This record gives sequence, structure tokens and C-alpha cells, in this order.
Amino acid sequence: MKLRTEFIKTLSDQYSFAGILHGYLDYTYFYYSNDFLKSKKLKFGLVLNHVEMRFEIWLLGNTIPIQKKHWELLKSTGWNKKKLKCQNIRFLK
Repeated sequence: MKLRTEFIKTLSDQYSFAGILHGYLDYTYFYYSNDFLKSKKLKFGLVLNHVEMRFEIWLLGNTIPIQKKHWELLKSTGWNKKKLKCQNIRFLK
């Protein structure tokens, strides 16, 4: 993904980037994180959703309990107005 290469060139002083991974034929993605996110056991995933043909940014917890904890913190915010449950509780590997 050219986008990942561009991010590494311009943002590597702020974030560390993992390699490109391929999901279950429906996603292509890479992780990125910084010291703050790592201290909270979190990372971002920049995801190309092949089914919807769009990019998505996912906030991912390193474990299911971490993911659930942050879902509880974020579920009532404007980011999640119409979401009734955590959408991405599965983990990308």
C-alpha cells in the first residue's frame, strides 16, 4: 500500500508502523501505534474494507478485556451514536 509508505515517510517520528496484513479476504490492513497508545495496550488499524471499498480506522485493544474496557468508555460518545454494540470485537492477526 502506497499509503503506508507515505505514512512511514511523514509520520515515523510520531508512530511506529507494522507490515501490511491480509484478513479473511475482506480486509487489508496495517497497525500503527505510538508510546501513549502502547502504554494503554491499544493500537490503530488502518483497514481497507474490500466489501464496502472504503478505508476505516479501527481502535484496537491488545486483548478482549482491553477492547471491552475502551468500548465502555467510548460507546456513549458522538463517535458511536447509532452503534448498539462493539462492532469489531474480533481481532485481526
